[in-house]
Amino acid sequence: MLRRVAVAGILSLVVLVPTGASAAPGNGAQQYSFPLDCAGTTLTFTVSPGNWAAAYIRETGQHFIPREFRTQIIGDDGTVLMDEVERKATANRAGLVTCGVVEPVEGGTLVFTVRGLLRP
Repeated sequence: MLRRVAVAGILSLVVLVPTGASAAPGNGAQQYSFPLDCAGTTLTFTVSPGNWAAAYIRETGQHFIPREFRTQIIGDDGTVLMDEVERKATANRAGLVTCGVVEPVEGGTLVFTVRGLLRP
């Protein structure tokens, strides 16, 4: 049940809206755009399918290269109901930027964060 709530929360939270014109020119693959908060600034990430695909950031023209995804569900009473982290094998974690979103879900709060590198 908890996993279904988490998946439903993520899908409703990061509404994957197909787009073509908002990303830098690419290879024509299906692309999705969604907002994430990065240090208090909301940025629009555009990605192609794939867990470790780099995202184009519309507002800055930079590329975000993901290194870690974290999904948490915190119960209304503060109890951590789920905490899953997926890290890409990499030797250097210096300079990682954290972006994410916090959304209410039934019985608690969903916290999704992604850590990665910003590149021109």
